[in-house]
Amino acid sequence: MTDISRSHASAEGQADIFKKWVQYFGATDPRDLDLGILMAIHEWVMDGLEPNGQRQER
Repeated sequence: MTDISRSHASAEGQADIFKKWVQYFGATDPRDLDLGILMAIHEWVMDGLEPNGQRQER
């Protein structure tokens, strides 16, 4: 696998993780979230973190 295809796969994986986070927060579109949440999601995606699916209500 070349560096280009690895980075492409990585970008696709990041996009999938991003979509999972948007859904985790109950949004259907990222534009429904505020900038602070989007910035946090960006950091989590860059760290490779995915939501665990067990959202706890406060």
